[in-house]
Amino acid sequence: LAYILIFIGMILEGEIVFLVAIYYAYQGKLSFLNTICVAMTGMFIGDILWYSFGFYLDRISFIKKYIYRIVAILDTQISKRPVVSIVFSKFTYGFHRLTLLRAKVVGVPLRKFMKIDAIGVIAWIFVIGNLVYILSASMPILKKYFRFAELGLALVVIVYLAIVYLISRYSKKVLKISDGNDFK
Repeated sequence: LAYILIFIGMILEGEIVFLVAIYYAYQGKLSFLNTICVAMTGMFIGDILWYSFGFYLDRISFIKKYIYRIVAILDTQISKRPVVSIVFSKFTYGFHRLTLLRAKVVGVPLRKFMKIDAIGVIAWIFVIGNLVYILSASMPILKKYFRFAELGLALVVIVYLAIVYLISRYSKKVLKISDGNDFK
C-alpha cells in the first residue's frame, strides 16, 4: 500500500511525497531500492501527463489569450534550450509544472521530452535523496533547535500581525480625516 501511495503521490505532487518516502527508506521502514524505483516511475509518468495536459490547456482560448504574455520568455527558453530548461526546472520551485505544460506547446517532441525528463528525474532524485539523507542523519542533533525555530516563527507571525494592525489603524485615521469632501 505504501508504494502505491508513493506512486500516486509522485504523479500528483512529487516533492513532498518523495521527501517523506525517502526519509522512511533511510530509516529502514521501506525498501530503499523499491522506493527509488516507484518514485522515479511515478515522477516520470506524472511529468508526461503534465506535458500532454499542456497541449490541451493551450487550446482553450480564454487561457491562451492571457497566458502568452506571461510565458513568452519561458517558451523561448524551452524551444532554444530544452535540456537545460526541463532539467533545471525540476530544481526551480514554481517553474517546473509550467515548463512541463509548455514543452509540447513549443514543439518539444515526446520522445525527446522523455529522454530529457529521464535525465532530470534521475538528477532530482539523486540530489534531493542525498540532501534528505544528510539531513536525516543530523536530525537528532537538530531536534533540540526545533523549539527555538517554533518560537521564532511565532514571533515573526506576531510582529507581522502587529504591523498589519498598526497600518490598518493608521490608514483608517487618514481616511477619516479626508472624508471624501475634497472631491466635491
